Amino acid sequence: MKTHLLATAMTLALLAAVIAAHAEDSQAFVERTVEVTGYGLVIVKDRITGHGGSAFTLLVPSEDAGGLISHYVSGASFDVRKRDDGSVAIEIRPTSQVVEVWYALRGKVEQRTANTYVLRLVDVPVMEGMTYSANVTLRLPTDSSFSQVPTDYQKAESSASRSFGELPAGKPSANAFTFTGTGVRLLSVESLVEEFEPYSGKLRLSLVLRNDDVNGISSVDLVLPEARSVKVLRVGDDLGTLRSSFDPEAGKLTVYLTPERYELRQGWRYGFSVLLDVSNAGLYVLRDGGLEVHPFLPVEAPVESFRVRVALPEGVRLAEVPDYVVQLLSTGGTVADLRSPVPLPGPAPLSSLRLSLSGSPAQPWGAYALAIGVLALVLGSVLAQFRVRRGSRPKIAESDRAALSRVREAIEEVLVEVEEISRVLRSPEKSALPALRERVQRVKRSSDAILEELRRISYRGPEVSKMTSEVQRSSTLLNESLRTLLKTYTDFARGELSRSSLEKMTAPILKDVRSSVAGIREVAMMVDELVG
Repeated sequence: MKTHLLATAMTLALLAAVIAAHAEDSQAFVERTVEVTGYGLVIVKDRITGHGGSAFTLLVPSEDAGGLISHYVSGASFDVRKRDDGSVAIEIRPTSQVVEVWYALRGKVEQRTANTYVLRLVDVPVMEGMTYSANVTLRLPTDSSFSQVPTDYQKAESSASRSFGELPAGKPSANAFTFTGTGVRLLSVESLVEEFEPYSGKLRLSLVLRNDDVNGISSVDLVLPEARSVKVLRVGDDLGTLRSSFDPEAGKLTVYLTPERYELRQGWRYGFSVLLDVSNAGLYVLRDGGLEVHPFLPVEAPVESFRVRVALPEGVRLAEVPDYVVQLLSTGGTVADLRSPVPLPGPAPLSSLRLSLSGSPAQPWGAYALAIGVLALVLGSVLAQFRVRRGSRPKIAESDRAALSRVREAIEEVLVEVEEISRVLRSPEKSALPALRERVQRVKRSSDAILEELRRISYRGPEVSKMTSEVQRSSTLLNESLRTLLKTYTDFARGELSRSSLEKMTAPILKDVRSSVAGIREVAMMVDELVG
């Protein structure tokens, strides 16, 4: 009996030793995919297996951490900590055999020439707490291809890949990947606001875009989740509607900036909004006592400021105010600004924010929609989880503020007159010539007034110099274009041109008008930033 027990014990000990030895020899495996979106956002996707259930840490190295704007982890509980060396540590405790970690980076794609770009990042996965091997694959959008990759990478048109043996083998450094083509245009989202109106089923997306590419951008693609259940109600800006096309099957809404507005050139900004009916799309869940909203990223571009807003009708209020509610405004209904990290673009799962509600609508929701829309314009911005801090505004004397206020008013007058001129040209009548001539003269007087006010400003910072230079350039182009347009319209009014000839001759002139208006709008944004 004793001999049998001894043999059993020795067998179990040997088995334990074999298992322990196997565990020591086991190696985790990371399948890393790096995707560059059409607007220059870089998404890193890691699929980690063979971890044996042990906790480990995935590092976003300091070379990349400054551009980290969002992350997602599945198959594990986790904590995120920023280290003194600038890196970001994602501490992972697996709950599944497969752990997936996704994160998005901005500022990793640089432009060399019109159609040549460089992707620079730490391509090798960096993990602590285990040994591992990895496969790394980089993917570009259609119409782009790699022209130069690091040693040992195999490239094939729009992809490049490499296998790595046992890691870590020293601290990895950033690598550069050069690619060419028209599949990427560098675009940034300066501001994105998602405003949910759950009692009406509406969602308003408000975006301010900035072109960081030397090439012009004439259309923007938005990606909508559950698009087959979404209805597009309006796409437009302060001046009116914009042309758009919606493909529910692909989930893509394309917004065209031309010909209604203008091509977005390098450094220019443009804001517009999209009103959607999402009552059947599952982007919010409204039930007794609670509301759950699901923010998403509608454009695959780097985002600098992200806000989520919930508008509630009179009679409905927050039963409790969680710490991610950063601002409340109550006048009739309630508008709540929520702090939310920037979501990852699909197909990552939607994020979720929950609110406890009490009460019921006192009157139909429609009575408050306009008021809440106005209130939404005055709420302050909420920064995303990771955002580059802007410099503080300079001190501006009251006399300079007054001058800048007059500049802003004169700009609005120019924009109104140009819109009226465009309206006349859409339905030309010979009798409209005198009014058209007067509007052209008003634009000239207003643009001269803008320059005069800018010269009176005592603050001589670079912002004023830039504004003055842009006004001179844009107003010169605008006034010359309008003079040519007026001469052409005069020929039409005299019967020397047909309507079709007028349309053909004014088309290129209107393109210059739109270009100059874009510059003037840029000045308006500069004024707003300077005076706060």
